[in-house]
Amino acid sequence: MIFAKRVLFDTSLGYKLHGLGGWLRIVLAPYTSQTGPVPECGHVNQANRPRQTTFRCERCGYEGHANTVGEMNI
Repeated sequence: MIFAKRVLFDTSLGYKLHGLGGWLRIVLAPYTSQTGPVPECGHVNQANRPRQTTFRCERCGYEGHANTVGEMNI
């Protein structure tokens, strides 16, 4: 029942955003703080999180707080 309500919500929101010229992107929470926020890079690796609070992309060098990076990806 909860899943059906979520699908209905996502569908309705996507439809309304599309009508306003926007779009809806569904993002799953796992790995968001291990994925760089730079769209061109998109490198996902556990090594990008050397410490719990630190994010540093091994590929492009982007650095930031891990929670901020996760929020940017969501």
